Amino acid sequence: MRYTSSHIEELAKEGLSFISSHKKGVVYLEAEGMNDLDIILTIVPHSTRKKVEDFLIDGNFYQEDLVIEIYLVYNPDKEKDLYWMNWALNEILAHEICHYHQWLEGRLPRKGRKELPPSKYFLQSHEVEAQIAGWERVAQMTGDTPERSAEIWFGRNSQFHGMEEKKWKKIIQKIFFLRGKLVL
Repeated sequence: MRYTSSHIEELAKEGLSFISSHKKGVVYLEAEGMNDLDIILTIVPHSTRKKVEDFLIDGNFYQEDLVIEIYLVYNPDKEKDLYWMNWALNEILAHEICHYHQWLEGRLPRKGRKELPPSKYFLQSHEVEAQIAGWERVAQMTGDTPERSAEIWFGRNSQFHGMEEKKWKKIIQKIFFLRGKLVL
């Protein structure tokens, strides 16, 4: 069964409720009628060795276990910015669920390939599709365009991807160019 925008919204609401009421912990997120995939959200305050300004969120789909793990690391010295945490949670859920759908359809490459630099990583066809899915989800929530959502994502995640603005703006152009070339 395919996850829809309303499933993603339901999962994000459940995750945001957990984030707003806990300092740290793990929760399994569930959408009504959807039980074929485990979705785990872990929240932790940053460590003294690796600090974050506001928060960082990352996720992975593990095809061998049918699990999506999402990690949110936040700065406990700042008030949690629930608006942006909700934005990021919706984006990452849509992105990783897209990878799950790709796996169901036999279109997701097997893991185990070597690490790629960001300039190549984001331009892989399965990543282009998943990035677009995440940006379309938050565009649907906010009324922004997917292109504007992409700019927001790259701008807010420079600590994650490590690219300067000029570089990530070129990546965004390439991603949206490649979107038109994808055969789904």
